[in-house]
Formats: sequence, structure tokens, C-alpha cells
Amino acid sequence: MNLISIIAFIVGFIYLLLALLLWRKDKDQTPITRPLGVFMFFFFLWGVAQGVWLGDLLPNLIEIDYPSLWVFSVGMIGFAYLDMSRRFLQKTGFNLFVWLIVIAFVASQIIIHIVQPPINNPLPFSLSAILIFFSAVFWVILTTITIELTLRTYRLKDNPLHRNRVSYWAITLILVTLGEAAFAINQPGVGNILLGIGAINAFYVVTTHRHPDIRLGILHVLGYVMTTVLIVVIYTLVYMTTNFIFQERMGTSPLTAGVVMALVLTIIFRPLFWQIQRNIESALGQDDTDNNQIIREYSLSISNILNLEQLAIVSTGLISEALDTRRGMLILVNQIETDQSELTFKLYPVEGGMGITKSPSPLEISPSSTITVFLSTQHRPLIQYDLDFMPLFNSVPDVEKEWFSNLEMDVYLPIYSKGIWIGLLAVGPKETGVPYSDLELSLMSTMSDQTSVALENARLVEGIIQVNLQLEQANASLGRAKDELERLDKAKSDFISIASHELRTPLTVIQGYTQMLNEDPGIEENSYHKNLLEGIVSGADRLHSIVESMLDVAKIDGRELQLAPVPIPIHSIIQNVCRSMTKAIEQRNLSLNVMDMSTLRPIEVDRDAIQKVFYHLINNAVKYTPDGGTISVSGRMLQRENAHIFSEALEIVVKDTGIGIDLEHQALIFRKFFRTGELGLHSSGKTKFKGDGARIGSGNRPRGYRGTWG
Repeated sequence: MNLISIIAFIVGFIYLLLALLLWRKDKDQTPITRPLGVFMFFFFLWGVAQGVWLGDLLPNLIEIDYPSLWVFSVGMIGFAYLDMSRRFLQKTGFNLFVWLIVIAFVASQIIIHIVQPPINNPLPFSLSAILIFFSAVFWVILTTITIELTLRTYRLKDNPLHRNRVSYWAITLILVTLGEAAFAINQPGVGNILLGIGAINAFYVVTTHRHPDIRLGILHVLGYVMTTVLIVVIYTLVYMTTNFIFQERMGTSPLTAGVVMALVLTIIFRPLFWQIQRNIESALGQDDTDNNQIIREYSLSISNILNLEQLAIVSTGLISEALDTRRGMLILVNQIETDQSELTFKLYPVEGGMGITKSPSPLEISPSSTITVFLSTQHRPLIQYDLDFMPLFNSVPDVEKEWFSNLEMDVYLPIYSKGIWIGLLAVGPKETGVPYSDLELSLMSTMSDQTSVALENARLVEGIIQVNLQLEQANASLGRAKDELERLDKAKSDFISIASHELRTPLTVIQGYTQMLNEDPGIEENSYHKNLLEGIVSGADRLHSIVESMLDVAKIDGRELQLAPVPIPIHSIIQNVCRSMTKAIEQRNLSLNVMDMSTLRPIEVDRDAIQKVFYHLINNAVKYTPDGGTISVSGRMLQRENAHIFSEALEIVVKDTGIGIDLEHQALIFRKFFRTGELGLHSSGKTKFKGDGARIGSGNRPRGYRGTWG
């Protein structure tokens, strides 16, 4: 056993340790964890086999030459890291080209080792040379594909944390490539060390969620080197200058020269060192800014904004100015109730923002979603990198992950009002490409807290604007409905007017002929025919009454009703009406009590109109009073002291013991054609139960038309 074989054994057992650690990891932590563990186990077997061969521990069993060992190592390791790169970079899908190359490589190795060359080989090259050539081509192709895939992914990533993660994986690939190259130049010890370091780095990258920023590390190292070089130069110059002046020129003692040198260094070193540090921090994008001043200016700038779009523009613009960011967006968060009566959160991106050309569509997320729970309870920023790679968010639905990823933001800062999650401030990457520091995240969190009051006010104003808009739309709809109802009402009135006029002509003819028949002696002598004629006359009179009522309604609607007011004693009108209903009252066994109103003063009204009013009122009392009931008619003069009466007035009360009218219908009974109850229960007779509704309506219209009170 020699040093090279010992190195191979050590690296092999490192592979085994890494495989065991990976296998113990949660399989849901990352998709590459278990596959990387499997590859590490095979690398362990390969390392042990390599140690056995290099140490010549089993010379009788192992008869493989070194080129064959190198062929299998570079081929299979190259393929393994290509597959791991695809998994690590989240490149899904089946690459037929790569698998064809692998199959061709394995087939070529089998054929070359099975087919034995003839003793007198006429070819100028051996099978070993062919094996090495094809293996080198295979290794170059796999390495090129892996590097191209990594570089392309790095260029496509805009998030600095994503790029940093890819950079760490690139370090692994560089170490592996150098290790395979060391095998090619017959340096298996160096190759195993480089491959082992690459495997350790791969384990670290896969199992660690957040990695230190490589760019910042390099800049810090460069800054440290520059500072060290400058210090050395300053010390050297001061030493040479003081030594030349005080010893060679002035001949002073070394102690005096040293004291002077220390004094000079004390005076010039500290300010110079501070200046160098400030220059380095400026180059790193870590300028010393006054966070309190930034927060004050931010609060003052957004405090009076009541427009959501303006708030989005100003807030993201101020954050961009303070932190040199590329993009920014304000997102509203509303709790809504679904059709299944479940609460859900809906995210509405606000128009405007910094560097946003088109706002994405809203997103609905469940209250039980990991993102919802994190943002509504943790009260700290959500990093897009954490959302992509943190095991906590592995259960997040792909729809939600894709929505947040398409925003191309780096940080999501929750906004709360009275402990309730009401919004998000989404901030994109910095122009410098450097990740946000903890201090910058704290600053942005404070700015998001300052946004809560302005956002709540803007939401309230936006809600008022929406309500006003809805009211305007409702008013417009009501206006259109009113116009449509007026049009329909006019059409109905026109129809009634036309129908009434059209009915009067044949009705007049019917009444004329029935009158002629009524005077015919033959009819008088035939009781049967006389009864039939009386039915015809009664029906014609009934139809004439209905037509007259319809005409009155049409005239009132059209403002065409002509009134001729004259002084009339009201008791004579009521007596005439009651006298005309004597037969109906007797048939229904009703009791009609009419007060003596002869002492009441005459009133100035239209005779026909007022008679129709009382006819319809008393007729409805008869109609709605059950058999055996009582109807009373009384009247009195009302004096001026009544608050809502501006002169003397006459009050006529028609009271009955009928079924009454519900309170909700009492305000509607004077509307034309209004009827209570089911349509099928209305009677077609004058004094039977219920009627057509035209009479009360027409009975109320003359009073409303005259503007008088009764």
C-alpha cells in the first residue's frame, strides 16, 4: 500500500460518510438529496476499488490497466455530475442526446474489452488508444454540456441569491473537472483529493439552505488584501523616510527615530485607514446611510396619499431611491368568502409601481397555505429564494409558487393594520446584483410598517370610490328602469284608452238594439225571452261601467279629464249612490246606515266625478263586507285648527265590518288596478267578492288631480 492508495481509501470513505448523511436527510428537503446519496455510495465503491488497485492489494484478481481505470472514472463521474446538475438546477425532462452518448460509451467499453486483437495487429494504433480517445471525447461532451447548462442557468437567474447558489455549484463542477483532468495526466492522488473536495462542496451546497455570498466574500478578501498592501507600503515609506532623515542626515539615535516614526504613523495612519475602509465599503455597496432620515422622509412622503396607484408609485420609488432597487410593487390583500362559505385571501397587484409594465392577475390563496400562514403570522419578510428552496415551502401549490416567481421580486414585506394582514410590498433585486443585508431587510420592514396607515386610508378611499361608482351605476339603472316603466305605463294607458274607445262603439250598438228589443211587444209577452234580454241588458250595463272606469283612468293619466265644479249638497250625492245599491244590499243581507248630512255645507266639485268617487267607495264596502255585515256612512266639517288643513274641509267616512286591508297594502289601494290577494279569487261581479281594481284607482285620481284633501 502506498500514499496514493491511502488517499483513494480516505476519499472513498468520505464518499461513504456523505452518502450516509444524505440518506438520513429528509427526502423532501430537496429533490437532489437522495440521488446524490446514491451517487456518493457508488463513488465509495469506486474509491475502494481504486485504492485496492493502486495499492496492488489483489494482484491476481485485478488485471485492469490504468487507462481503463481512468476511462471508467471520468466517464461515469462526468455522467453522474451532469445528472446531479440537471436535478440541482431544476431542469426537468428527458435528455435523449445525453442518454444516447452514455449508451454508446458503455457499449464501446464492453466491445473493446470483449474483442481480442489479433497477435499481428496490422493497425498503427492499439485498442487501448481507441479506448482513451473515445473516452476523452465522451468526457469532453459531458463536461461541455454540464458547464453550458450551468452558465445558461446563471444568466437566466435575476435573483442574486439564486445566482450565488449556482455559483457554489459551479465551484463543485470546477473541482470535479480539475480532478478528472488530474487523472488524465496520471496524477490519481491529486485527482482523488480534488474530487473529494468537490463532493464535500456538493454536499454543503445541497444540504445548506442559505450560502454566504461569493461576490461579497471576494470583495472583502480584495479589500483586506488592498488594506494590507497599503499598510505595508505606508509603514515602509515612513520607516525609510524617518530613518533617512534622523539617522543618516541628523545622526540621531534609533530610539529617537522610532519615536518620531510612531508619532507620524499615529497621526496619518488612522484617518488614512478609515478612508480606505470607506472606499472599500462604497465599492461593496455598503455606504453608511442614515436609516432614520430615510424612514422620516418615507413617512412624510406617503402620509397624505389617498390614491392606491399613487401610493404604489411613491412607496416603491422611495425604496428604489434608498436601496437602488430595480423593481417594486404594492399588492393588496383582501379576505373574501367563496361560494362554499369559506374564507380565502385574494392578492390584488396595484397598478403602477417601480419598473412594472403590466400588473399580473390576482391570486387566491387558502388561509391554510404555508405562504399565508407565514406572511400573516411571522411578521417578517418572505424571501423569494426561501420560497423556492426552503423545505418549509415544499408543500406550497405550484400555482402559488409560479405566481410569485413570475413577479420577479426578491423580497415580500407584509403590511399589517391592527394585526391583520392587508398588503404586501414586493421589492425586486438591487442594481448592484448584491443580496439584501439583514440591515436592509430591517429597514424595508420598518418602511412597510410605515405604509400600513397610508394603505388603510387609501383602501378606505378606494372603497368609498367603488361604493360611489356602484351607486352611480345603480342610479343609472334605476333611471333606465324608471324610463322603461314610464314607457310601459304610457303604453298601457294608451292601450286602455284605445281599447275603451274601441269597446264603446260595439257596446253602444248592443245597448241600442237591446233597448229596441226591450220595447218590442213580442218580448214583453214571452217571459223566457224577457229574462234573456234582461241578462243582456245587465251585462251591457256592467261592461259600460267598466269601460267608463277605464276611460276615466286613461283621461286622468293623460291629464285630459275635464272637471266642471259647481256647488253641490253632498248628502244628495250619497243618497243617490246608496239608493242605486239597495238591491245588492238586500241580496247580501247587509245593513246600511247613512247619517243625516243635510246640514253639511255644499261643496264645489264636479258632480259626475264626485258621484263616481262615492259610488266606488260604497260599492267596495259592499263587496268586501261579508253577508249580514254593517256599512255606515258619516260626515263632518273639519275646521282650520287642524295642522295639515289650510281651509274648511268636509270629511266623509265609509266604514264597514269587512275583511279589512293589511297595513302594507293600505298605501297602495289607491293605485290604479291594484288588488290584494290571489288573482283567481277576484270576482267579476259588481257586488261579489273583490273586483278589477280600476274603481278605487279612478276614485282617488280626481282628488289627487284637483289637489284637494278628502
